[in-house]
Amino acid sequence: MWAAIAVPGHALTNIIDLENLVGGRVNSSAVSDVWSEFGEVIDTRHSDQTTVAASRRHAASAFLALPANLHRVIGAKGTDVADTALIDSVDVGWVAANFGQVVIASGDHIFAPLAHGLQSNGLHVIQVIGRGASSATLYRACNEQKYLTHIRDSALSSCPTTESGDSRRERRPPRVPGVPLLAAPQPGRRRMRLGRLRPSHPYSGEAKRAPALRANGVPTRQ
Repeated sequence: MWAAIAVPGHALTNIIDLENLVGGRVNSSAVSDVWSEFGEVIDTRHSDQTTVAASRRHAASAFLALPANLHRVIGAKGTDVADTALIDSVDVGWVAANFGQVVIASGDHIFAPLAHGLQSNGLHVIQVIGRGASSATLYRACNEQKYLTHIRDSALSSCPTTESGDSRRERRPPRVPGVPLLAAPQPGRRRMRLGRLRPSHPYSGEAKRAPALRANGVPTRQ
């Protein structure tokens, strides 16, 4: 069970980068799972201020899975537009006057200057990390980290393994009828050169040289 965070007499400001938390897979199911676990990791209350950002193309599917009392920020088209809109929505001075802690739910480095600014105004900054990777700059800029472990574990379990059991087996070339298969040379061992095979003696079983024949076909004496 996760340890919830709460400071007596102080509410929280939650700044949530949805696309980073779900690892880019923005759909209603993923957002619902993230929000459910976020509420268990962070002791969210009605007095908290929570702002959630998503890009324009993901806004409909993302926001329909969230409670209606959250502040929503929609980014226009472009790179990091949702993150920029989310950062611009934060008034650091007003937050410092009304809240004791700030939760930045993202791993994107673009939030590092905001985290530094919040700390310099006396706020305790908590980073929540989901499926998205966290930058070292943002990690160091926050006072502590909390992880959405169920979301991260499900992401790892859904990744395909490098090799299946069948593919790890030795793959042999198809056999051609009438052609014997030769064993592969072992590493570190010298390969033997194959000479001309000599026929075995019919009586002793020893390999002897074939007798030379005279012109009339009679074998010579050895």
